[in-house]
Amino acid sequence: EKEAVINTQTLTIIENYELITQMEILEKEARAQREKADIIEKKNRAEEGAKVKQEFLSNMSHEIRTPMNAIIGFTELLTETGLSPKQSEYAQSVKIAGENLLSIINDILDFSKIESGVVNIEQTPTDISEILKNIYDLLKIVSNLVKSSCFFGIYVVR
Repeated sequence: EKEAVINTQTLTIIENYELITQMEILEKEARAQREKADIIEKKNRAEEGAKVKQEFLSNMSHEIRTPMNAIIGFTELLTETGLSPKQSEYAQSVKIAGENLLSIINDILDFSKIESGVVNIEQTPTDISEILKNIYDLLKIVSNLVKSSCFFGIYVVR
């Protein structure tokens, strides 16, 4: 009779152990499902955020580029009028600064395209001496405005 009670208790313990093990497995599966759902939700929010960011940058870059192109165009027209040499130099600097700003705006939009995976990389010839001359011209005007000197040495090997 003692053996029967011990066997019954042993079977009950084994059954309870199996039930506990099954419950632990179900809890782990439920936790994994919740974690998976959280990850999917975070991924969806990140994708939506990236989409909103891309749309915002696209709209803003258009809103900024349109007047910037007008400034560049009108400055170009201004340089073709009877300006004094100093005025012509200032107008040319405004045009160069506008073109540089437009380039920065385009770069920002390009970075946004890179982040979203929509990018076309193109290779264009660049005249570094022209870029450095433009930088020098802008720095020269700024140094004149603040009454200081600007020394800028460039040696380009071709």
